[in-house]
Amino acid sequence: MTITPRALTVSGTKVYDATTAVAAAQLSVSGALAGEVVLLSAGTATLGAANVGTYQGGAFAGGAISVSGATGRASNYALPATFDTVTVTPAKVSIAASKVYDGNATFTAAANLLVSGVAGQTLTATGASPHREQRPRRQPSAALAGSAD
Repeated sequence: MTITPRALTVSGTKVYDATTAVAAAQLSVSGALAGEVVLLSAGTATLGAANVGTYQGGAFAGGAISVSGATGRASNYALPATFDTVTVTPAKVSIAASKVYDGNATFTAAANLLVSGVAGQTLTATGASPHREQRPRRQPSAALAGSAD
């Protein structure tokens, strides 16, 4: 009689960072027997693109696991060569603006706008945002209507 290792499934989630690599800390494994906890301690998934979305079946390499509980051992489990599903979620973008007092309550994209997001990418914003008061002072928040490309 031959006992073969139990197959595990690798999946994960990461915030958009302009790369196709998904680190072990962003991945998890499932498929362990009840009473055993299997944790992914190493490995990298490679996505087909860096964009926001859900990816299936891309390469998974360099995987290592640790097993605790019951009598389980890492050799009782097999990691796959491909991941099941990885979801890339949108990164947050910060927008800040300042302007010289001009008597109106609207910021425009041309008003010394600072847009920051993922390192290495240039973001631009268009649109305008009303703020609460026309008097010079710091506004706690204002939404920019338009888009950041």
